Amino acid sequence: MLGLFFAYCCPCAIITWICYAKRCCCFKNVPRTKHVHVPVTKKVRKRRRVKRDDGHSSSESYSGSGSDKKKKSKDSDHEHHHGHHGHHNMGHVHPQGGHHGGQGGPQGDVLGRACFCALAHTPHGAIPGLVYQDDQSTCWYAYGGQEFSTHEFEIIYSSWISDVTEDAAQGHQNGEEYWCCIVNTVHGKVPGKAAGGACWYAMQGQEVQGHDGFLYVNGR
Repeated sequence: MLGLFFAYCCPCAIITWICYAKRCCCFKNVPRTKHVHVPVTKKVRKRRRVKRDDGHSSSESYSGSGSDKKKKSKDSDHEHHHGHHGHHNMGHVHPQGGHHGGQGGPQGDVLGRACFCALAHTPHGAIPGLVYQDDQSTCWYAYGGQEFSTHEFEIIYSSWISDVTEDAAQGHQNGEEYWCCIVNTVHGKVPGKAAGGACWYAMQGQEVQGHDGFLYVNGR
């Protein structure tokens, strides 16, 4: 029985395979399948120079394709451009804040000793006085007929000096406004205080009123 099966089926199978291979009979419309060869990408090991922390260089191997190298170069160019753009913007950044005085030189002198106008912070108010350029630790001011000193003060650096003023007074004494001024004296041009068209300055332990004219110091 088994012999009859192989005797009958094997010739039929061979004939069917030949018809399929040659696309004849009932296999005419069956498309032929083409075998497509897909190349396998082979990674290439390369070597490059690497600088170590100790200053010496060594070589190491790495793998990568041409597209990776191109992408890395593009990213590097982008980072370089971005960094350059940042530095360019930094050159146009300006500090914000108020203007603190003109940082000018001393406005007066006492017997040839240069001195600045200043505001002495006292229990009676911010009283205009003077600070010597060679000793900026102490401010001398006049009050109540006497000369006083304090280590709490603010130097006035303004070089805007005029015979009249519409500028706000820098100081005050017992609620009354006082301006910084430069008084003409026999001792020199002494920084002092002015109010109501009169002026005073501190000298040799006393509060002295000026009678030879004075100039206002405007601003700070």
